[in-house]
Amino acid sequence: MDVTDEVKWPAGYAEFYHSIRLHRERILTGTVIAIDPSSGGTSQPGFAIYKAGEIVTSGDLDLPSKRPIYERLQLLHERVMKLTPEPPDVFVIEQIRGQRFSHHFLLFSIGATIAAARTPRVIEIPLNVWRALAKATPGYIKADCMDAELQGKSIIMLAQKFAPK
Repeated sequence: MDVTDEVKWPAGYAEFYHSIRLHRERILTGTVIAIDPSSGGTSQPGFAIYKAGEIVTSGDLDLPSKRPIYERLQLLHERVMKLTPEPPDVFVIEQIRGQRFSHHFLLFSIGATIAAARTPRVIEIPLNVWRALAKATPGYIKADCMDAELQGKSIIMLAQKFAPK
C-alpha cells in the first residue's frame, strides 16, 4: 500500500529538511544506509540499505548483550564496516542528541556507527519525522530493522517530494 499522501510530515526541522534538499540527487540515485542506533544492551542496531531509492536488504546487527560496552562498540564498528565495504552516498541515523532519556552508551554507539560509515554525508533524522511514516504505515510493528527501514524510506520519500517541478 502506498502511504505517500497519508504521511503528515512534521513542521519545523529546517536544518534536517535542508539536508534532504542538499543531498536529494544522491539520495535518489545512490546508496543510502540507515541505522537505527543501539549499543546492543537491551536492543540491537537495525539497518536498511537502499540503492536508487529501492530497499535492497535490512536486518539487525546482533551484538552480544552480556559483553562489556567497549567490546560491543568495537563489534558494532566492525559490523558497520562490513556492511559498508564502500562508503555509502548518504548515511542516515536517528537524531538522538538533546534527548534527555538517552543513555550515554547509546550516544557512544552513534559515534562508533558514524565513524564506521566513513562518509561526510550524514543525515540525522528526527524521531518525529520517521514516526510520521510509521503512523501512516499499516501493520507497523516496532522493531529495530523496521525502524531503520522507515528512517531510510522517509529520507527517500522526502527527497522525492522535494524534486523540482
